[in-house]
Amino acid sequence: MKNLLYNSLIDSDFLLLADFKKTNVNLITKKIKFKNNSLLALDSFSILKTIKQMIRIIKSLQNNPQGSVIYIVLTSNSQFYFLLKTLFNKITSKRLEIKVENSLNFKTNLHTNYNFATNMVLNLDDFSRNSENFLLFKRLFSKNIFFLYKINSQVELNVLGSYKIYNNILNLKKILFLIVLLKYFTSEKN
Repeated sequence: MKNLLYNSLIDSDFLLLADFKKTNVNLITKKIKFKNNSLLALDSFSILKTIKQMIRIIKSLQNNPQGSVIYIVLTSNSQFYFLLKTLFNKITSKRLEIKVENSLNFKTNLHTNYNFATNMVLNLDDFSRNSENFLLFKRLFSKNIFFLYKINSQVELNVLGSYKIYNNILNLKKILFLIVLLKYFTSEKN
């Protein structure tokens, strides 16, 4: 299983970053320049480790007797939002529900179906200190959201107790890899 996950990481271009300006990030192992374009290779073991952490949390949320909700937040790309919404809108298992949000405006009217459920936010957009979404972090614990995953290439000084998968969901291969990963590990058969 680990070899399949590792090989699919490579095939999905999840280990490559394009057009990134800051090169002093510890996760970058190699920089390749071709004409005017640059491509950065990320450290495969660090990315694999953080994805495996996310899988473990999803599995523990699935086993929560009170039930859980995973909120996938994507605001910048309307096509990817429609794709995620189409694939995850009707998937509900007995204990795990996946909701796709187009913006982080759900902070005011967010209410969970379960009284003591542990929930998770998977943020695929900007959640840095400069963004308008930063203030949401203070309200997550009151909504029983204890796990915050950020998948972006923002260099952050303070990650505020969140998990970070250093990447950039820009191309279709990366978002498909993430969708397949989520669908596989949130299905009731696994």
